[in-house]
Amino acid sequence: MSTEPFFSAAEVARLIQGQSVREPLPFDPADDHSIRRFYEELVSRIERAQRLRARVEWNHYGSGYASFIEAWFYPADGRASLPSFHAGGERHVGLVVLLSRLSRYYVLGQDEKSWSADGSSSGGLPSFSTVDDLTHPALPPLVAPVSALLAEVGLQRLSRQDLAALLPAEVPVPTILAEGPCRQFDALFHWED
Repeated sequence: MSTEPFFSAAEVARLIQGQSVREPLPFDPADDHSIRRFYEELVSRIERAQRLRARVEWNHYGSGYASFIEAWFYPADGRASLPSFHAGGERHVGLVVLLSRLSRYYVLGQDEKSWSADGSSSGGLPSFSTVDDLTHPALPPLVAPVSALLAEVGLQRLSRQDLAALLPAEVPVPTILAEGPCRQFDALFHWED
């Protein structure tokens, strides 16, 4: 795996300070409402076009600041459903799309989420290890059409290889998502609780 940096040191510094990079962007990165309006329309479009359902984390996981929006899509026809842990609940494997609030970039991965009839839910948090990890057979066929819809509005997919470069140890990334040394992934997709 190549570890050539995708972002320059100056861009990494901007990202970890919550500042946008590589503008112009299709939304105003300083306006949370602008970001949400842009991505809400896009999520709805993906749901309709691909017959998917979505669960989206719009509100920074309820506290702190997330430099991204986590959109999780699962097939409406049940082909990615799993036995539920809860009576009356649901459990699915789905396509995770991390959508940057600070750039035009996104990554894809896979996650399992479940929820009970009373609305409580569980699922994993984003990490570098899940980027491009699409092992459930229902998910790889979604990658091209979902990516095409994202590209139509000016977004660009990054791969695990693009974001693998390690950051210098003295670069303080404000995140609780890192599973070891921070990478460029952590600069782009960080959550400070």
